[in-house]
Amino acid sequence: MYEFSHDLLHFITAALSIALFAISWLTYKKHNNRKFLFVCLAFFVFALKEIITALNIMVWHSGAIEVFTHALSLVILILFAIGIIRDDKK
Repeated sequence: MYEFSHDLLHFITAALSIALFAISWLTYKKHNNRKFLFVCLAFFVFALKEIITALNIMVWHSGAIEVFTHALSLVILILFAIGIIRDDKK
């Protein structure tokens, strides 16, 4: 039961991050503001990370993949930070 719940949580997280990526992409296209682009990219990387994590848990069982997904977490935080801090005033 634990493994199913764990897998389900990763699936739901990946699905939600894909939905947030799509919403942020549409927002970026509508406003053409680079801040939204960085937020969009962060959600995309987050979705990618969750998909890789789920595959690792269910199929690969590799410790090296865990290190890679932790690095992706750092990339996500950097992208969110750039999106928040960036000043696009012209």
